[in-house]
Amino acid sequence: MKLKYKIQISGRLTVETGMHIGGSEVDLDIGGIDNAVVKDSKTGIPYIPGSSLKGKLRDLIARKKGYKNLKEDIDETFLLFGEGANNNHRNTGHLIVRDAFYIGEFDQEKGFEEKSENTIDRVTGKANPRHMERVVRGAIFELDMILDLYNNYSVKQLIGNQFKINDNIVITDEKILDTLKLGFRLLENDFLGGSGTRGYGKVSLEFGVPQKIEFNEDGTTLKTDLDFNFNETDDESH
Repeated sequence: MKLKYKIQISGRLTVETGMHIGGSEVDLDIGGIDNAVVKDSKTGIPYIPGSSLKGKLRDLIARKKGYKNLKEDIDETFLLFGEGANNNHRNTGHLIVRDAFYIGEFDQEKGFEEKSENTIDRVTGKANPRHMERVVRGAIFELDMILDLYNNYSVKQLIGNQFKINDNIVITDEKILDTLKLGFRLLENDFLGGSGTRGYGKVSLEFGVPQKIEFNEDGTTLKTDLDFNFNETDDESH
């Protein structure tokens, strides 16, 4: 399995409805926020962990393809995201999703909002209020991903009733890229973070031209535009 090149995928994620990706528990005053969003420990500015974004993409693609759990991920989904250690061997995915950081100057007073939620005990009828912190609509985060592409792959496939790892399988670059693009479209029609069924976490994505990065034996690199569009085109929207 030999690396052909890497693809750098850059873009922007815009929050369309208040988004909550939970941070660590903190000591709170009575009447304060019960569930804070994750923030940079040095600046207090919210960010989107790469693990949250990558996990959401994987879940959406797997559901679209009918995979019930991680062990059933096969073909391009397996290549992109891999799986945990198995029999002392770790199958690492070929997609790197970096933390997405806020673009622009962040206003600590206007950049967050508090959303009050109630859960009702159906037996007693008692309301249990909680206060959720959200990143406000209109916030923009910078996307940065790296995809490794090879001349052939070790791929998990379903053969008969068994899942097997097959070596030296050739899968076209376009098929892998299309699968990732599918994940982006699914995300725009789902949600990111918690409480999505209550209206949280609608996002939109916009990508620049992907960069193909080739590595020479002398340590130099060559960057060129890749002829692939991760954005939804007019033809696809109809």
